[in-house]
Amino acid sequence: MALLWVSTKENFKTLLETIVQKGMKLMGVCLMTLVVFLFSIAFYAYFSTLLPLELDFLFGVESSTSRTVYAFIQSALSIYLVILILFNYYECLSTDPGSLDKKQYLRWKKIDNYLKKQQENNHQNEIQENQTNQENQENQNNTDEIIEMPNYSNDAPATSSINQIEQDNIVIDIEKDEKEQLLNDENDDLDNFNIDECMEELGDFPDFASMFICKKCQVAKPPRTHHCKICNKCQLRMDHHCPWVNNCIGLNNHRYFVLFLQFLFIGHIYFAILSIIPIHNAYLRFEKGEIPFYTIKELFLFFIILLNLSLIFCVGGLYFWHIYLLMTNQTTIEYSENQYYKREAQKTGNVYVNEFDLGYKTNFKMFFNIGLRTPWWLMFFPIKVPPYGDGVHFPSVIDSVGLRELPPNAVLIKH
Repeated sequence: MALLWVSTKENFKTLLETIVQKGMKLMGVCLMTLVVFLFSIAFYAYFSTLLPLELDFLFGVESSTSRTVYAFIQSALSIYLVILILFNYYECLSTDPGSLDKKQYLRWKKIDNYLKKQQENNHQNEIQENQTNQENQENQNNTDEIIEMPNYSNDAPATSSINQIEQDNIVIDIEKDEKEQLLNDENDDLDNFNIDECMEELGDFPDFASMFICKKCQVAKPPRTHHCKICNKCQLRMDHHCPWVNNCIGLNNHRYFVLFLQFLFIGHIYFAILSIIPIHNAYLRFEKGEIPFYTIKELFLFFIILLNLSLIFCVGGLYFWHIYLLMTNQTTIEYSENQYYKREAQKTGNVYVNEFDLGYKTNFKMFFNIGLRTPWWLMFFPIKVPPYGDGVHFPSVIDSVGLRELPPNAVLIKH
């Protein structure tokens, strides 16, 4: 009865997780559609109403050369800002946030298993050889007369061939076990696996042996890697799962996410500044006893202005929050963990220091990958820039304390 209850409980938990996962995916598609819709109507309101009102306020109703030149420059800058917003939003939702290469991990594990088996066999062969030599030495010491010793040289090839057969069987067993137990993908072609060639690549693989194993993915998790229950994947340097882009924010697209918030916030501020003109005109009409925002077009503009003002606080708050996180070199998930470590360190009179925090300037450059490999001005162009590092190895003040001046009572925790 207890076994039946446990099985039913696990099945219900799995069903609930599937429902939540599908629901979040569906909500992500709806929110993406909403973002595109709101952005489209704001774009239309700007060029159809706000920009003409600005031109009339600055240059009057009559057309002139200065009015035309100003309208062209203003339109070009606005379109440039729109391109930056759309580019970073598209890269944020289309770029893989940093999924782990499971096949690479399985190849490393296969090679590592082979080397361990080979090392064990060599160790056993050395023990047997030492025992044989010791027995031969004792027999030689106990014999006073010269007798004909058996020739063991003829047995060597046989022993060598037996060891070779055992090693071949080990390779076959490893391939079979790894393919059946570790590889649950029929599309992976490991039939032509060459252990000799892959052994040469072992030095290029990360040190997976020192990493934790994800219970869901059954792969090694590098530092700062977390499992997303919605995407059902482990993501490198995962920050959070964002339903507005229907994707995780991780190593490869975190940069685009922050730039998207940055240019979107600038666009909201600029839209709010231009909104002063129609609000001022509505106030003058109200003083004259007229009804402000009387027509449908004016009501539509009034709705967009209110929406824009509310989004300034939402987008701005999220943008400055991520600016703080990147300047301190931590993710949203790591922030809660670091706060716990800070409280625990304060109880003992110490100061907790984030091992990845290398200083504001260095953190900023590493996050945007500027000043190190790429120029800083690429931030203001719709150009793809890869993240700094491989997502597995991160510079740490533990490895090199000289990267940052630490207080004497600093507490460092290796992640």
